[in-house]
Amino acid sequence: MSTALREKQKRGELVGAAWAAYGYRRCADDPHRIEPDEETAPVVREIFHMRVQGMGYNKIARELNRRGIPAPSRYHYLKGDTKCARYADVVWQPQVTSQILCNEVYLGHMVQGRCRRSVFQEKRYRAASEQDMVIVRNTHEPLVDENTFRTVQEMAARQKAAYLEGLKKNDGLQKKPNILRKLVFCAECGKTMAYKGKVWDNGKKKLCYYSYVCPSHERDTESCHVKSIREDTLLEMLWELLKKQTDLAEKLGVKAAEIRSSAEWAAENAEAERECSNARKNLERLQMLYDSLYPMYADEKALTEQEYMQMKQDYRMRIAHEEKALETMEEKKRTRTVRTEENPWLKSCTAFRKETGVTEEMAHALISRIEVHADKSISVSFRWEDEFQKLAEVLEKEGDAHHDKC
Repeated sequence: MSTALREKQKRGELVGAAWAAYGYRRCADDPHRIEPDEETAPVVREIFHMRVQGMGYNKIARELNRRGIPAPSRYHYLKGDTKCARYADVVWQPQVTSQILCNEVYLGHMVQGRCRRSVFQEKRYRAASEQDMVIVRNTHEPLVDENTFRTVQEMAARQKAAYLEGLKKNDGLQKKPNILRKLVFCAECGKTMAYKGKVWDNGKKKLCYYSYVCPSHERDTESCHVKSIREDTLLEMLWELLKKQTDLAEKLGVKAAEIRSSAEWAAENAEAERECSNARKNLERLQMLYDSLYPMYADEKALTEQEYMQMKQDYRMRIAHEEKALETMEEKKRTRTVRTEENPWLKSCTAFRKETGVTEEMAHALISRIEVHADKSISVSFRWEDEFQKLAEVLEKEGDAHHDKC
């Protein structure tokens, strides 16, 4: 920031900000001074009143949203102070009420320089240290009195102390890798569930465990009803499902091997390969004949222009037909591979048939998404589900055909 702007800040003049703090507006006769905004100043006073009455940041935000009071950025959007569409539907958030409740601007003091950024290094904004902030006292009309503001700050200090005390309880918590990283989601809000450890101690027994916690529920208990699920409970449920997958893969693998070793399978394989080989040769022959048309027309004069154009069109049609036929044959061959150990689902499941519990490699190889519901039930989306269905259908059809022949 330039020295001139810094000097203006020290004189208590508002500089740099797009608009005044919520609850205030720039003075019409001096845009560097602020005065209470008759539309939003009562909201600020009500926020402080609700906090003094014991309401938490989440509850205050919910109450303001329930009343239909526009959040600060949405208020400025509705007033036309900004045309940025991302502000159009912004609602009150707990962190916004928290920021208002700790801002000394509502005591009548001009507070600037809360955030700093290095212009040359193009770093992101960061919170400034207390000594870097510029606070000029008694520059405008306050919205709350000293006693109310001090009470609110004391409540915040007690809340922070209680939070830090709670963290101390987890000092003995053993660090564990999150083997289900980026796989566990809240079924209600869709957010990735956070992996958090906790120590439970009733004085007689100490228990350490990890859980998957919905961040939306933590922030606002009414916004999402999914709370958490313990890691050990979730892994037990997953192992039951994954064990069924690996057991089924073992059974279908045996069935596929039986069919693959039959004479009928060998004969069909040989016939399919002969068909593809003949189609490729025929396609090469047609392409060669097509390539020879132009020399016959241009150099040898063996073809008239009309004959050349007609034959060229005919060969193109025959080549296209043969290419389509070959593609169909190749697809038929690829479909047959789902009956072998090359099937992706079969290969993935078979690789983990000797496991005795869920491992990180196993989870990420076989599972694409886990959703946790409010009743702590889960929905699991497995990888290779389409390949499993193809394998099951083909094996059933092949088995029936084999049974009929017997």
